[in-house]
Order: sequence, then structure tokens, then C-alpha cells
Amino acid sequence: DQHADTFRARLELWSTARGRVISSRTIETPVSQPFAFLDRLYFDTADMLGLTPQNGDAASECGVRGAGTLRFLLQGIGRVRSATTLEEASGAVEDLELARRAEPETGATLAWLAAAQRRCYSLGSDPSWLDKAEISAREAVARDSSRAEAYRNLGLVLLVRKDTPGAVVAFARACSLNPTDDETCSRLGSAYGRLGDPEREMATYDAVVASRPHCWQPYWWIANAHYRSGHVPASIRAFREM
Repeated sequence: DQHADTFRARLELWSTARGRVISSRTIETPVSQPFAFLDRLYFDTADMLGLTPQNGDAASECGVRGAGTLRFLLQGIGRVRSATTLEEASGAVEDLELARRAEPETGATLAWLAAAQRRCYSLGSDPSWLDKAEISAREAVARDSSRAEAYRNLGLVLLVRKDTPGAVVAFARACSLNPTDDETCSRLGSAYGRLGDPEREMATYDAVVASRPHCWQPYWWIANAHYRSGHVPASIRAFREM
């Protein structure tokens, strides 16, 4: 919740087996310190789960430094994800353009700008939006090659352009930078499948299972891949594992 001069959040750790709250805490910071708020959310959540937090802070994770830039970046990301009309997607573009102008040297704002422009293309079918999205994505990679979202959005643009080999390269780099990005890992595997390389598709999914065997989604990908290939018994086994 945002109040007049503070951000406030309540974290609750639930036991799904018992259907009750195990622990909870309230986080509150001044509105003028949004990065401190995000840091508190992350570190308090890790503490409640008994996990060791990774190094870094919200500023490095988001890729921007200014509070104003952060506001337009997060607002733009939210609008990209919820947009169902071209007008709504265009609003996301406007927010992310403001963020980009505030910190023109960063790659994070350009990566998400590419996502918004691609969303405008999918909702309006104007090819100029796709051209803009590719320019933004490539510039994001050039500005900061350490950010997974830059490669992910470049790969998504290249998929639309039917440049599957280029998309594979971009998705592979995104997955190496952020192995927990399930959507990109899934797209990488399916891209291998489109190229007629089912062995590398399955190897991609198996690698995710090996690193995070507790996650159910990779078993879903494996089951679907087997089913598409006509390997029904193997598909059934993967669904049972899921």
C-alpha cells in the first residue's frame, strides 16, 4: 500500500498443508526511498523462508538508479503485462520512454521498451512497432550485455520475425544469465524443436530439471514434447512426475 508519505507491505508465510499463516511481518519505508522498500521486501522474505539472500540490491537488479526512473520503469512493466488494447500498450511505451530518457545510459529500460513495442505490434499489427522493438532490444544488449531481459526480448522479437536460429542464440544467452527464467528456458527448448533438433530441446528441459527438480513446469514441457513426437508412454511418465 502507498500512503501519503510511506510504502507499506505485509508479508505472510503460509502453510498450504495446514491452511494457516506461519509467520508475518510488516515493512514500511518512506516513499522517497523506493529502493530501500524493495530491498526490505527481498531480504525479509528470504529471512522468513530461512534462505540465504543473493548478493546485490534492488538498484542493480532493476538496472536503474533514480527513484523517478524506477517509478516509470515499474509502471511501464506493469502496463506491458496487463495491456489488452493498443492504447494500453502505447501507455506502457510512454512510461518506458520517460524512464529511458531519465537514464539513457542503461540497458534495462530499453529491454522493457522493446517488450512494450512488441506488445503494440501484437495488438495493432503495425510492422513499424516490430522494427522499433528490434532496434530497442539490440541497443539494450549493446548497452548492457549482462542483463537477461535484453536477450530475452531480442529473442522474442526474432521469433516473430521467424528468425529461429537468431532467437535460439538470444534465448540461450538469456538462460545462461538467468537459469531460473522458466519462460525463456521453455522458449529456448521449443525453438530447438522448431529447428528440428528434438535432442537439444529435451536436453534443455532436462538441464532445468537437474538444477531445480522441485519445479513442476519442466516436466510439463517434457510431457508435451514427448506427446507431440508421438511418444505417449514417455509423455505419461513426465505428467506423472509433474
